[in-house]
Amino acid sequence: MHKNNTKIAASAALIYEAVLIYTFASGAMNRDFRVLKLAAAASLLVVLPFLLLFAAHKKNILLPPGFLIVSSTFSFAALYIGEINYFYNRFWWYDLLLHLVFGCYASLVFLYGSLTIIQRRQNTSSRRFALFKSVSSFCFALSMGTLWELFEFTGDYLFNTGMVKGGIEDSSTDLLILVFSALVTCVYIYRKNKNSPIP
Repeated sequence: MHKNNTKIAASAALIYEAVLIYTFASGAMNRDFRVLKLAAAASLLVVLPFLLLFAAHKKNILLPPGFLIVSSTFSFAALYIGEINYFYNRFWWYDLLLHLVFGCYASLVFLYGSLTIIQRRQNTSSRRFALFKSVSSFCFALSMGTLWELFEFTGDYLFNTGMVKGGIEDSSTDLLILVFSALVTCVYIYRKNKNSPIP
């Protein structure tokens, strides 16, 4: 990961954390426990990509160049902008947009990670290897999207957040959008890599 990207991501994360600490303090003063819990959860999620990057470096797993900034911004956009500032309620498309981005980006994260984990054998064709990586990227994106839906449900259940607004319809729509974006991304990955030579 480039040092310049890391500095930009760290600066953005510090700004996000400052906003979340202020929001947390404001929620505590106003005894708004919903905001308090959401600000605390968002604060943890903004830091999580840095911990994941550290673990990836330890295991020599490659992550996309913008991993830190995209992941931190996504967490901030989902919990602070979406939940605390009610963008999910104000704009019907906001939740769908986040799931669209998430499906595409989760596929790319797996693709980058697989470059250092999955090795191609000499007797494996380019098409077969590209298909395997694309299908694996798709499955990874679906798994991460399902975990995110479980996170939303847990937030509703434990903290009364309202992330799953329409019940099964909301979750199903979110997953359909994620499937679409992951599928488009993985088809693109396949078409781009199906004739690549063995490294």
